[in-house]
Amino acid sequence: MNVSLWQKEMARRFLTKVMIKGILTTAAFPLFFIAYFWVMHNPAPFAELTVIPLLFVDHWIPVQQWALVPYASLWFYVCLPSSLIWQKQELIEYLLGAVFLCVLGIGIFWLLPTSVPDFGIDWSIYPGLAFLKMADGGANALPSLHAAFAIYTAAFLNKQLRSFDVPAALRVANVLWAVLIVYSTIATRQHVFLDALAGTALGVLAYTPVSKIAGSMSAPATQTLIANPSHAK
Repeated sequence: MNVSLWQKEMARRFLTKVMIKGILTTAAFPLFFIAYFWVMHNPAPFAELTVIPLLFVDHWIPVQQWALVPYASLWFYVCLPSSLIWQKQELIEYLLGAVFLCVLGIGIFWLLPTSVPDFGIDWSIYPGLAFLKMADGGANALPSLHAAFAIYTAAFLNKQLRSFDVPAALRVANVLWAVLIVYSTIATRQHVFLDALAGTALGVLAYTPVSKIAGSMSAPATQTLIANPSHAK
């Protein structure tokens, strides 16, 4: 089977400093969850819990246990952009956006704690979702960081895919995956529509200004993680 140029480029980027990227990604997950759950149980002393109201959109979307699959897939999905990074400039850009997203989102949770309403659902009917509710309740609701990371990942990954001319179908699949994750936040009742909307806005905010900031930095775009000029395009 012939291997196309974009497949070779994707493999080369993936294999660039794969150990370093793996360590950074692996370390980021526990740090995020420590902060996330600490804030959930230790809101600001002056803060009062707000229950996010339901809108008509929430009544349109039923509880769907299959939505647990795209919901859980986020933790694989967010690893894709970092695995394809091969330039120092690109790494800085990605980290700036991700850190901005985490700090702002968790900061909002600490200052303005929120939760989803009691849906009055017998979760024993949905065993998979019942487990999710036990592991991660309905607090830290707005903005949905699940939605925020899905949108940020989709935007960053789309730029990467366009840079080495992957087929349009893959770029469409990338967008659809992100949309499905955002949808799943509501279908699993982990979030309501307002949470997902705010999370989407946060994801866009984390990506768009960061591109301009990173572009103004002095590090040349051709400086790769392995400092090999023969790999520059």
